[in-house]
Amino acid sequence: MAFRLSTDYQPYLDCLINTRTGEAFELNEEAQLILSQIREGGEPSSSRMFRLMIGRGILFNPIFERTKPSFYLQWHLLSGCNLQCTHCYDWKEKAQSLSLKQMFKVVDDFIFFCKQLSVQPAISLTGGEPLLFSDLVKLIDYIKSRDLFVCLGILTNGTLISEELVSVFKQYDIEVQVSLDGLQPIHDAIRGDGTFVKALSALGLLKSSDIRRKVHCVLMKRNIASLKEFIYELDRHDVSSITFSTLVPIGPGEKEEMASPEELKDAFTMMTDIQPIVNTSIIGSRPLWALVGAKGACPIAHSV
Repeated sequence: MAFRLSTDYQPYLDCLINTRTGEAFELNEEAQLILSQIREGGEPSSSRMFRLMIGRGILFNPIFERTKPSFYLQWHLLSGCNLQCTHCYDWKEKAQSLSLKQMFKVVDDFIFFCKQLSVQPAISLTGGEPLLFSDLVKLIDYIKSRDLFVCLGILTNGTLISEELVSVFKQYDIEVQVSLDGLQPIHDAIRGDGTFVKALSALGLLKSSDIRRKVHCVLMKRNIASLKEFIYELDRHDVSSITFSTLVPIGPGEKEEMASPEELKDAFTMMTDIQPIVNTSIIGSRPLWALVGAKGACPIAHSV
């Protein structure tokens, strides 16, 4: 990506004003030429003024920086959902979503926070079902237009993915996580008839556009015994990775039965045994992997 003017700065007469701090940066002839070249899509020469404007945070080149630690935000955009899954922990009275303007403010504050800590921002948009959010594309566009490169993901049940949305995901380089909780009879019993086929179809659409995709599975008594067959099935469908979490027994999920510690340990041992023979990545870094001697790490407890 090319350099662009920071979203924190606005032109005013012969100056740039930092809208967060009130700081003014006076534009001499060279600085005005640099801004003009950037607006026209050019790449200014590496002059002292150009380097100064980068150092002051006036110009940004939003690229992914592997050397920086990541800071992850999982954002529940809305509480509404098109399914009523038996293991859901989040059925409740529908909460009022933020306005789009308020969401833009959340994005700006998050980016400012990540700038101050010098971390790589990552956001996962979820719900409820995030694809029900009517201004989703506008929000995605705003996130991707900020000063820092944002690793952006969508966490969805996969039943509402269309070719139009796939084009959006491709345009903005978005990773998509689809929920699947077992083979068809088990998954449909949990999430509703026909949802397994819809989710697999969505994964196929994503694959056809070469979009990064993975599956999330909730482990519980209902699906733990058939886990190996489930993994083999997803491997046949060329799923790149599967992330596992355990049942949260609150809300409707209170009626589901949790897998026992022994069943979970056996499941994770089985996964370490079959990982060498499947292409799908199933070995994770969440704390549960400590059951089988791996180094478990909380996915949100980043050192910043």
